[in-house]
Amino acid sequence: MLARPRALPVSRLSYTGLEDYRRCSYRFYLEKALRLPPVAAPFAAEPLPETGIGGLLRGSLVHQLLERLDFRRPLAPSEADVAALGESHGVQLTPEEIADLRDMVDRFTGSVLRERIARARRVRTELPFAYTLVPPGAGGRSVLVNGVVDVHAVEDGGGLLVVDYKSNPLEGREPEELTADHYSTQRIVYALAALRAGAPRVEVVHVYLEEPERPTSVTYEAGDADRLEADLLQLARGVVEGRFEPTSEPHAELCATCPGRAALCSWDEEHTLSVRTPA
Repeated sequence: MLARPRALPVSRLSYTGLEDYRRCSYRFYLEKALRLPPVAAPFAAEPLPETGIGGLLRGSLVHQLLERLDFRRPLAPSEADVAALGESHGVQLTPEEIADLRDMVDRFTGSVLRERIARARRVRTELPFAYTLVPPGAGGRSVLVNGVVDVHAVEDGGGLLVVDYKSNPLEGREPEELTADHYSTQRIVYALAALRAGAPRVEVVHVYLEEPERPTSVTYEAGDADRLEADLLQLARGVVEGRFEPTSEPHAELCATCPGRAALCSWDEEHTLSVRTPA
């Protein structure tokens, strides 16, 4: 049996790190502290489409295309523009990949959300933020939480609209279900950044570029700031104090590639390789 892990010397956390900790703090420990790499899933995955770019680069490319978008006078990027962007990353995009990237931008361009952003008083894209948290019982040690928002739009009345683009496929899942499962911590991190900066209210929107007409959103008021901070402090406190336990809800999507699944986890494969029934 492994000895209880010591507290990490954590001084900086992104929302992805906090989200990883929320989903399974023990896997977070194995990968972030022990630097154990993910393992291959013990079953055959669905065949991937034949493409020269993976999901991460695909997401980076479409984010860059959307960063260039004029929300009030939107124009879809040309094939030559997309090809040149790929070349700037050292890849030769196929015609299918170029069409895929253009389609994502085009779908968002025609969405109600894009029109709403166009009506905002002030819009900034790729806006970085950072703030500190001081977890109780951490001896005064603070944690810097940082990140970047895709769209930061100040609307009439002073309310703030924060938009995060998602290029990953829904694969039959509802947008709200996927957001709650994978990006609930991101919502809190973004909302608290906005409220700490003085926004009277903030609406955090996740838009899946596969179906931009079905965005998910949650609105927070200034009075929610203390509750949001308490939620984040609880997560950050666990990281700083070294509380790393296997998830209470193991399933294949989360556990199949975990480096501890075969021998280090307290859950057996009946649980870690199970298919979770959507809520």
